[in-house]
Amino acid sequence: MLRRCFPFVLLLSSLILAACSGAAETPTATPAAGVLPSATAGPPTETPFVPPELPLARYEDERYQVSYPRDWQVMPGITPEERLFTPPDDLQAGMLVRVVGMGYSFSVLDALVNSEVESMRREGLAPEEVGVRRSEEFSGDQLAGRTAMFRAQINGVPVRLQVTALVANFTGAYVIRAWAAEAEFEAGGYAGAFARIVRDFTPLFRQEAAPTDVPALPTTTPAPAQTQAVPTPMTPSADEEAPATAAVPVLGDEPYHSESFVMTYPLDWSPTVNLDGTVNFLSADPNELVGISVRPLLGASYEPEAAADLLEAYLAEVMEEVPGVAIGDQRVEEQVDDRARGLSATYVVPYEGGRLVYRATMLVSLAVDGTAYRIVQWAPEPLYEAGYRDLYRAVIAGFRPVPAELPQGENP
Repeated sequence: MLRRCFPFVLLLSSLILAACSGAAETPTATPAAGVLPSATAGPPTETPFVPPELPLARYEDERYQVSYPRDWQVMPGITPEERLFTPPDDLQAGMLVRVVGMGYSFSVLDALVNSEVESMRREGLAPEEVGVRRSEEFSGDQLAGRTAMFRAQINGVPVRLQVTALVANFTGAYVIRAWAAEAEFEAGGYAGAFARIVRDFTPLFRQEAAPTDVPALPTTTPAPAQTQAVPTPMTPSADEEAPATAAVPVLGDEPYHSESFVMTYPLDWSPTVNLDGTVNFLSADPNELVGISVRPLLGASYEPEAAADLLEAYLAEVMEEVPGVAIGDQRVEEQVDDRARGLSATYVVPYEGGRLVYRATMLVSLAVDGTAYRIVQWAPEPLYEAGYRDLYRAVIAGFRPVPAELPQGENP
């Protein structure tokens, strides 16, 4: 009997021992052949946010090429030097590109940004600069840039503003102001798009912008005025090539005719007309920093004596917008036969190659309409001294106002 029960007792003892020794263990399923065991589940990982990449289109002006978001509209700005790029359905985003002017060196980049900040303040934006300004890098040495970031509000909506100043080849200067709602600046892809727009900017040199408005430059030491209208000439250094003789152009035989004036201009130069009525006469060689700008001041009638006040108001604008510009103290009276009377003054603006001399003339027609004309002519100082001074005097002497109402029997 005991012998017959022993196997059963032995089996029962083995089960009890196994239960006691493995009570805390959980049997592990053996994975099927060829199937890897799954990894232990951990906390969920966040997928990094990648902002969308806005597709860009290309806009070409006669002085630059610039990219902009493809579905945005291109419109004229307040002045002929501006282009405005805006989305059709977003009032808190946009981009403004402005041609500031010519006669610039790379050292003015921060000054151009500061000038744009003042413009935004006058517009009531109250920009608050954030972060550190950064330099924009371009291939070669023909273009340099400086970017600053700002916070502001447009129609009560917080926006992020990016202001970039660009100087091309020591001649043309440009400002790009781009903005978008603060909440969308990064998330909507605007930050990346604006960075690409700056990198892709291309200045064009086949025509240089004429200074219909005075550019803003950093402070320089003004030169003392001479008895003539031109401030003290700058003596070239030994390693600077100063042309002993200059190829001064001659006046052409065919004068330029407009509705408000007739003027003879240098042979082979080309006239272009801005939206505000300013006529620019530029050299066929885009590397020559020479030109003439004529702006009729229409819509008002002036007495001849008003030429002095008009000229001083213009020079005051120059002083305000061009810190450090050297303005001559002398005023030269201008008498254009019995058709117009006025005054001239000169000022100089530094640029990388030396100084540009500007000759500003304000003429008032002696006809009954009393139209006033602002004529600005410029050339590098060595060329101005070598013959452009006399050329520009001849331009003024041959200037003919076209009166709105001609006295009987008189022809322009």
